[in-house]
Amino acid sequence: MPFASGDILNGLGVKKLSRGKLYGCAHTKDFSVIHSGMGTSLTGDAVLYLKESSCMNLFLFGGCGSTGTLVVSEVVSVSLAYEEESFSKNIFNPVHNQWPSFYPDRTLEEAFEKAGVLKRANCLTVSSLKLEGERLGEFKGQSIDIVDMECSAFFSAARFNKQKAVALLFVTDVVNQKPFYEERLATEKKLLQSSIKKGAHFLCDFIRADIQKNPIV
Repeated sequence: MPFASGDILNGLGVKKLSRGKLYGCAHTKDFSVIHSGMGTSLTGDAVLYLKESSCMNLFLFGGCGSTGTLVVSEVVSVSLAYEEESFSKNIFNPVHNQWPSFYPDRTLEEAFEKAGVLKRANCLTVSSLKLEGERLGEFKGQSIDIVDMECSAFFSAARFNKQKAVALLFVTDVVNQKPFYEERLATEKKLLQSSIKKGAHFLCDFIRADIQKNPIV
């Protein structure tokens, strides 16, 4: 997880995280929770550190911004993550029709869909919250549904590790319409909290069902 709110931790059945030098971590009977912090480097490294572990399936659970096709509180699985992670390149040499692309594990993604995640989204992982607003029109022209700051690194690191990965993201804001820094109405906060808890419960149920089908021995 890029960030760890109380709603997320409660939904995952975690009371508190143990803090390390870089990451926070907690363990349940069925899975481990890692709070990576925001950004591609921290999240990507968190995955790379798991290469020598017994971890087989990786789940990214975090927030994203909608380019306008989705509304706040919607929960989606990422079917494609384009990469625009370099801050300097994003400023001086953006080439928006040549983004490298990374994908989730298709078996996990299909299982997500069967389990009840009805919406898929194309994601662009960006390095600048400011520039995403200025270039929103370009992103829409490339069929980008959501923007985040971790997903492409998460998928690429998992591919490097030869581990299965899938991302479940909840929409926290709509770029240029309901920006992330704008105060939310009480009704909007409640709706988002409900969606986060629903997404967390979905992940817990999904992982437990997968363990029953494919027990680790």
